[in-house]
Amino acid sequence: MSESFTPMALSIDENAEVKTFTVTLTKSNRIVEVSNNKPLLKALQEQGINPPHGCGMGICNTCSCEKLTGTTQNMQNKSVCGNNNTALRLCVNAAQGPVSLDL
Repeated sequence: MSESFTPMALSIDENAEVKTFTVTLTKSNRIVEVSNNKPLLKALQEQGINPPHGCGMGICNTCSCEKLTGTTQNMQNKSVCGNNNTALRLCVNAAQGPVSLDL
């Protein structure tokens, strides 16, 4: 028996202005720059940071970590979250301002 999943497409607005924001990783004491048009997981991996992850499509929650501060946008449904101390799936959310993560 096997399972398969079809991911929701990540939506990137080709006309939106690409901006860069700082992401502070509190456990590893690192600060990196990421763009607002890329999922945080991919942006971190491109900088040599490899947080725990699984499916890469927002289903398994393996990449979830605590967002301590900041604003992010879900790239699947476009919802924006400015709440602090919330669980964040890195594979489907992009920074929309400076963000602090418990990584």
